Amino acid sequence: MAEKKRRLLSALTKAEEALKEARWHEAIKRAEEALRINKHSARARIIRRKAEKRLTRFQNLITSAQKAVREGRFVKALDCLSEALRMRPGDAGVKGLKDEIKRRTERYHSMVAVAEQALKAYRYEDAIRYAGEALKAKPRDPKARSIRAKAQECEKRLAELLGQARAFLGENRFAEAAKCIEGALKLKPDDPEVLALKREAAEREREYRFAKALEAAKAALKQGRHNEALRHP
Repeated sequence: MAEKKRRLLSALTKAEEALKEARWHEAIKRAEEALRINKHSARARIIRRKAEKRLTRFQNLITSAQKAVREGRFVKALDCLSEALRMRPGDAGVKGLKDEIKRRTERYHSMVAVAEQALKAYRYEDAIRYAGEALKAKPRDPKARSIRAKAQECEKRLAELLGQARAFLGENRFAEAAKCIEGALKLKPDDPEVLALKREAAEREREYRFAKALEAAKAALKQGRHNEALRHP
């Protein structure tokens, strides 16, 4: 009887120590050991219930933090991890998650800043790429998504304007082409492709007008209107 009491006390003491040190699996194990010795031990049941409750809460906090990290909700993740650390100070897994959040936060801020600069500099491809990198670090982030959407819209509109300008040039509609080119330059000033098209449009318009003038001069000469013919190049 004395040996059974000693074993029970030893199991309960170890269970309480484990509970105090946030070693919940061990606390549950020792509490169940005590219950095998004395299935009516209220003390063992209380320890096991507390350990199970704290373990479940801790695991739920870690799961919630991991989910929040994947979704880029770092404030939520840090709140969960802070509570988890209060429950189990120094936990390596929790510290690892906090380090990951720090790395992803730094990566996010870096990529968003570069994406913003690229957008302001009319470098839309770069803005899209860097905003995408920011979203890898912080998925669904409204700021990064806004930058990417603006850059994509500008790229799309630029392509449309250049396509329209070339189509108008093909029809010798130089005023409409010039309007499209100017619109493209507002979207992307000093862009080599747009500037090259602007030079091409100016050259083609000169050639077109010269050809028209020459045609008019020939027609005037043919009709004997020499003075009118001289007015054309």
